[in-house]
Amino acid sequence: MNGGKQQANPGLPGSLETNRRLDRWLKIGRDGTVTIYPGKVEIGQGILTALAQIAAEELDVALERVQVAVASTSHSPDEGTTSGSRSIEESGVALRFAAAEAREILLARAAERLGTTIEQLAVADGVITARSGGSISYWELA
Repeated sequence: MNGGKQQANPGLPGSLETNRRLDRWLKIGRDGTVTIYPGKVEIGQGILTALAQIAAEELDVALERVQVAVASTSHSPDEGTTSGSRSIEESGVALRFAAAEAREILLARAAERLGTTIEQLAVADGVITARSGGSISYWELA
């Protein structure tokens, strides 16, 4: 069922290693949105769009559902400086790992609620469907 998705936590990238709290990276809202909290800022390089795309892809949700919060020391992970072309390499990889972990947690909750195994589940735009029937959304599980 992985479908090419990142396996959660096989060895954490640097900025995720130092910022391990999942809620510092993203939040699944009950309103059908995903909010990501990057630790990098937009300085014309297009990083916020790229990070939203990474989160949407990893979580199997429409890009339109992903909201990007402005980096802030009060809620974003501390990823140091934003410079050069390393932002996607650092922040993007960390966000992909965080989204993969969130997806695994949501799939485990869905499997329990739907009375099946994770392997029997599929996700499309945040809706988890069991092969045997029944579905539940990320938003219901949040």
